[in-house]
Amino acid sequence: FHGLRLSTLQKLDLSNPELAKAALPAIQNMAVADSNTRVQAQAITALAYFNNPADLPLFKKGLEGKSYAVQGASLMAIAIQQPQDALATAKAFEKNNKKALTEAIVNVYAKFGTEKELPFISEKFATLGTQEQIQLIPAYMNMLGKVNDINAVKTGVDAVKAIGVKYKSYGANKFVTNFLMQLKQQKQSDQASLAYIDAAIAELK
Repeated sequence: FHGLRLSTLQKLDLSNPELAKAALPAIQNMAVADSNTRVQAQAITALAYFNNPADLPLFKKGLEGKSYAVQGASLMAIAIQQPQDALATAKAFEKNNKKALTEAIVNVYAKFGTEKELPFISEKFATLGTQEQIQLIPAYMNMLGKVNDINAVKTGVDAVKAIGVKYKSYGANKFVTNFLMQLKQQKQSDQASLAYIDAAIAELK
């Protein structure tokens, strides 16, 4: 049952050398040939943990699949070993991406990109559903930490603040505040941004 395979992959403690060694053949097999794309994607994510250059061809083949989950997992796996290649690949996927692939692109841009990638993140964020937006908040705020344009910072802060305010009864305000606090750490020399972030945090209390 694919749900059992998926759950097992998610719970594997790959920091245990004996367990990792024993599980590796099964993980490799699922990463290549599992009939369920979610399981295949999770296997690729698990395989990425080993940071083995020999797995790069497998990850690059995953980019050619039709599953956004597999493509997203493959892109993130490549980024661990070849960040610049991952950036170039993310660019190529900008016109056709959804869900896990979108999340992977945003995460690659946030970690390895520059502020020139911000327009994609901002525009994409505005079109997503709430749950997908929440998943992207950490990467979005990390990207804003690289940006010098105060208007771009304000747009991003306003977008995540709106989520925190709307879903305050579910604790979203605390979640959003946590990442705004992290953004503050990145903006220590930018007084205008700091003041705007502080005002947003105050509204979320």
